[in-house]
Amino acid sequence: MAVVERERRLAQDRVHVRRTVDFVADPDLSEQQRLVIVDSFIPRLRVSRAEYRDRVVLVPELSPSARALLERARSAVMSVYASQAMRRRLLDGLANEVLLPRQIWEIAMLLRVQTHLQEEQERAMRGVVTPELMAVLEPQQEALRRSVASVTARVEQLERYARRVQEADAALRAREAMDNNEKYRALLAHTDDTEGMRALEAHGQALEETLARSVREAIEAGQTLKPQPAS
Repeated sequence: MAVVERERRLAQDRVHVRRTVDFVADPDLSEQQRLVIVDSFIPRLRVSRAEYRDRVVLVPELSPSARALLERARSAVMSVYASQAMRRRLLDGLANEVLLPRQIWEIAMLLRVQTHLQEEQERAMRGVVTPELMAVLEPQQEALRRSVASVTARVEQLERYARRVQEADAALRAREAMDNNEKYRALLAHTDDTEGMRALEAHGQALEETLARSVREAIEAGQTLKPQPAS
């Protein structure tokens, strides 16, 4: 009975950690490795996650601007996961199931490095700032700015993908609404409006083409997330 109670309490503690501790873990971690990280946030267990310090990013430790970028990336990915197009398996399964978690992880890692370097720059700028100091810091700051711009571009790429998926969802909803066209045809038939009935038919055909194009564009946007082969 004591064993059952311990397992029940451990399960509850793990649920609490997942709900309250914000972190991003390397998607290549095994389930057992993930549990070690989760258990490290349960004080009574005294589990160390030192072995995985390079495979987990604690979101509260990021700078406010870095957290904002990560939140944008996560929001874009979650909108893809919540889409009808994904539930109906109309999108590229590889992009959704493998590449999106990898994108979030890589973005989080870069944001952590940028946060540390920004803190380093702030410390270096305290006190008297001489031309010699600026001669050292300015190239570093430019490298940091370029890195931030690159990560921002990756986040924007995810947002473009999410937008394409949302457009595909809109086309799906339109097709669902089109199933009600029979009611409107009946309404027009009562008034002998043959022109209106022909217009309904034409719109239906155009919608099928729009849906196909929207899904194709969403898949193409997902393809841009794939890592490029090394030159």
